Amino acid sequence: MDNYDFGLTTKDDLAIKFNFNNEMLQAKSKFESPTAPSLNYLILNDLQQYLDQTNNSDLFLEILFTYREEAQQKLIELEQSIASLDLERLQIITHSLKGSSTTLGIMKFASFCIELEQLCVEKSIEQSKLVDLLNQLKEEFKHISNLLFNHS
Repeated sequence: MDNYDFGLTTKDDLAIKFNFNNEMLQAKSKFESPTAPSLNYLILNDLQQYLDQTNNSDLFLEILFTYREEAQQKLIELEQSIASLDLERLQIITHSLKGSSTTLGIMKFASFCIELEQLCVEKSIEQSKLVDLLNQLKEEFKHISNLLFNHS
């Protein structure tokens, strides 16, 4: 599993690049696919506004950094679970990733987690399907990480 370096080392670096304002949200939402957007900027904006109103604006950045770190680790664990065909562990990890992703509005990644979790529930052990979905998750993770952490 690759570790991704997005050129940001601190929350301050992210705060400079990460700026949700209404104009950006409206512009972004026009370009996202209505069926499976990578990010639901309205959910992210609502979370940021709520935390700002409760004087916890630093927590928003901490949540994003924590999500990125935990998702990276869980992608490694998914890879290991697929290699060993441990469907129980795979289901637990994908369920966790699905929940945290949905909470943050990371919708396309969450939809891949749903597909992978469903294969586990169905006891589908066709490893090539599992690997294909894992590869889609990895690519989507790169994409959302760039969206979240490389705003100009």
